[in-house]
Amino acid sequence: MLCERYNRYSVTALLWQFFVGLAMIVRNLVMRRPTIIESECVGRVLAFARGTLPSALLMTFLYGFGFAYFVMTRLPSVQVFRNLALPHMGGVFFLYVIPAAIANLVVIRGVVTLTSDIASMRASQELDALEVARFHPAHFVFLPRALALMIGAPALFVLGVFGAFFGAWCACQFTFRPPIGPFWEQFISSISSWKGSLALFKVSLTAAIMAFIAGYFGFEGSIMRAETVGKTTTDAVVTATLAITTINILIGLFLD
Repeated sequence: MLCERYNRYSVTALLWQFFVGLAMIVRNLVMRRPTIIESECVGRVLAFARGTLPSALLMTFLYGFGFAYFVMTRLPSVQVFRNLALPHMGGVFFLYVIPAAIANLVVIRGVVTLTSDIASMRASQELDALEVARFHPAHFVFLPRALALMIGAPALFVLGVFGAFFGAWCACQFTFRPPIGPFWEQFISSISSWKGSLALFKVSLTAAIMAFIAGYFGFEGSIMRAETVGKTTTDAVVTATLAITTINILIGLFLD
């Protein structure tokens, strides 16, 4: 049966089909012959941005507020916070706090949606219909959703910097009420170009690995039934969460 072939979608095969599909998109755009796959990619990227932007800003704001308030209340005085903690806070947020917030959001939003979409389409044999219509399932189903994660996560990270900064600034209003301009200068004083590049690399790598984990679990496994979609999605989320922890540990050991 056609659906049996989806059981052999290894990570390597999925990675190959991703780059094949990406090359086809570039070729179609250069030749100015966009297809339904390009339209689907644009739609998925916009949908991911609309769906995650409010929650990303709220989450990074809360992370910034909570972290700054926690540090401030643990130090002996506000002056110590201003002179010692605040000049290093931006770098800590950039490398650890904001990537963790965005990674959790990618898992919750991206992995769950991508895995459940593919698994549900397998269960309802929609993937078979796509193949009959001469669309490769990985190109039409996986590629647009994976691109949405890979493009959306770094964009959310950049916006999340401002959300975390505003949260930290609001937390400081309970004590020494700093002006926003000087506070911003101190906040970003510890963010070097190396830290910025490393943080973007961490977020981009996390999003890519999350996408392929979700795609693998969506396509792989036993013959999909409607009642097994939830279990497959749960397995993907657990694996993605472990992968996030591993990635952060390895990057912290070898690159920080």
